[in-house]
Amino acid sequence: MRDGMRLKSLIALSLSCFLLPSSWAQDRGRRAEVEESLQSRYRITKLGTGVLGIGGSESSVRHAGGVVVLGKPGIYGTYLRNQMVSMAIHGERAEVLSGETNNAVPLSVGGRYYVVAVYVGDDSITVGLLSTGNVASGGQNAPVWASLNFFFDNETLAQGDTGKIYPELDRWLLPEGPGVMPPAAAPAPAAVAAPSPARVKTAVELLPGMTRDEIVAALGMPSREISFGNHRWMEYRDLVLSLSQDKLESMDRRAELPAAVKVSSEPTGAEIYLDGNFAGSTPSTLQLQPGKYKLTVRLAGFQDWLRDLKVIAGSELNVDAKLGK
Repeated sequence: MRDGMRLKSLIALSLSCFLLPSSWAQDRGRRAEVEESLQSRYRITKLGTGVLGIGGSESSVRHAGGVVVLGKPGIYGTYLRNQMVSMAIHGERAEVLSGETNNAVPLSVGGRYYVVAVYVGDDSITVGLLSTGNVASGGQNAPVWASLNFFFDNETLAQGDTGKIYPELDRWLLPEGPGVMPPAAAPAPAAVAAPSPARVKTAVELLPGMTRDEIVAALGMPSREISFGNHRWMEYRDLVLSLSQDKLESMDRRAELPAAVKVSSEPTGAEIYLDGNFAGSTPSTLQLQPGKYKLTVRLAGFQDWLRDLKVIAGSELNVDAKLGK
C-alpha cells in the first residue's frame, strides 16, 4: 500500500511541479468540475518567465493570484522546487509521502502561500504551494515550495461533492479574505448564505496612505476583498476602501459592488488581458469594478479574441471566447 501511495505521489508531484501536459486536459466528469472550481476559488498564481520569455526564471511569479493561510502544523516544504517534499493528508493527520526529508523546512501555522497548481485525481487532490515571502530555517532564508496531497474516498471525488471537499481543505489551507467562492453542493451549486459583513468601527480615523495591515488592525477583516493589478478594494458594511500599491487611496460609502466575470475559451489555457494588462488564464472568474473594459483572449497559434465589456455593479457575466486560427 505504501508503494502504491508513493507511486501516486510521484505522479502528483510532477503535476504540482507545474509540468502537466495538455494531453491530460480531458473531461474527467465531476473531478474535472472540482478541479476547475478549486482553480477559480484559489485564483492560481501563474509562474514562468516574462512576456516572450524575457526576464525572470521559470520559478518567477508572473501573475500573483490568491493567497491561502496554513491552518495546521505538521507540513514540510523545501527551498528547491526539483527536490519537493510531498505530504499526504488524511483528515487531521499529515505525513511525509515522498521526497528527501533531510533538508525539509517545517512550515509555520499562519504562513501565507500562493497556490500554483491544483490537480484532482482518482482518490486525492494535489495542491502546489509557493510561499509569498522568504521562510527562514537552518541558516537559509528563501521562498519555500510545498506539495500537499489530500486523500478522499473515491465516491466523494467521483460525485464532485464540494460540500465535503472544501471543509476538509479549509482545515489546512484557508483562503485569505472572505470573498472566496462558497462550497457548492453536488450535483448543482446550492445557494449559500453570505457571511454578515463586518461593521466598521466609527471611532477609527482612516488616513490616506494607511497600509492594508493597518486598516485590518483598525477595522478587522473586510467582508470582501478584491485585487486586480496594483489595486485592491476592501468592502465593509458601510464603505468600500480603495488601495493602490497597498496604500489607502480613497473611501466611498456608496461604492458600487464588483461584478463576477467568468471568462472561458475554446481551447482552454488562453491568456486573459483587460485593458492590455494580464489578468489570468482561462477558465477564470474575475472580480471587476463596474465600468468598461477592453477584453483580449490570447493563445499562441490562434487569432486574438477581442471584445468591449460593460460591467454592471453586482452582476454575473459569462464570456466564452471561441478562438480561430
